[in-house]
Amino acid sequence: MSYQQALSAAGAVVIGTKYAGSYQGTWGSIVEYQGKKGLVTGSFGSCSQCDAFESEFDDYDWSPNVITHDTETDTYSRDYGNTQCTKQEYDVQKAEYQQKLSNFGMRYLHVIQDKWDIENQLAHLSKDEDNWYDDETRELLAWALPLLS
Repeated sequence: MSYQQALSAAGAVVIGTKYAGSYQGTWGSIVEYQGKKGLVTGSFGSCSQCDAFESEFDDYDWSPNVITHDTETDTYSRDYGNTQCTKQEYDVQKAEYQQKLSNFGMRYLHVIQDKWDIENQLAHLSKDEDNWYDDETRELLAWALPLLS
């Protein structure tokens, strides 16, 4: 799962994505959403305490409450296979997850930066080579600009 899947679940078409930084930094995706094409951004981290997506969805990867489908036996279970479930329970949980994913993605679609926004930011970023944050932002914006031309 990822930020981009959340954007898609919210109804955006994700054209491209870039992560600027190493174990933490800024991500950006070029999206088309409700007739507007532009850049949406957010921060990422390396753990569930410092990354919004991991914090919100980490339980869906590791929780014993998540219902899984074994395609070989066509059975549904939770608690790592120890508790049998129904397809209906699986479908309900999947729908709830998709809604949560969509709601999460919507948080990022309120501000879609167009070409002018990106050019304006690039023109006003610090030219100080020791400013790592501006370098990270500059890298992301420089990547996005040609995709919006």
